Amino acid sequence: MLNAKALTSPDLQALSHGAISELAANLLTQLRAKDAQLQQAATQIGQRDAAIKFKDAKIERITFELARLKAWRFAARTEAMNAQQRQMFEDTLAEDQASLEAQLQALQGDSATPPPAGEGKDGGKRKPRCQALPEHSAAPSWTVG
Repeated sequence: MLNAKALTSPDLQALSHGAISELAANLLTQLRAKDAQLQQAATQIGQRDAAIKFKDAKIERITFELARLKAWRFAARTEAMNAQQRQMFEDTLAEDQASLEAQLQALQGDSATPPPAGEGKDGGKRKPRCQALPEHSAAPSWTVG
């Protein structure tokens, strides 16, 4: 059997007609075998591409599901206070409120001028925000007849 890769042009001219036919048949067989290998490789590549796409879609779905589960588990409802925390918060709030009221009373007691009687939040007459209309514009100039 002849090695087709080692043949040169003068070697081909020196070959007999039968040897050239045998060489051509060998080359065609090798070509068909390489073509079959290429087809098999292309099929395997296509299968791997499909598997990769499937796995990518599965990873994406699992990642989305994991994000939903994290949101469900670590959502704001898990930060709600239990009874003990709520009681501590209310106690602290009451203490802070009492402290602020005491400070406010101290500041109001220290002020040099006490607020005038009748003015303030609860008692007295309030000053209107807008001015009253002038007398001449209080009654309409037209009459219905």
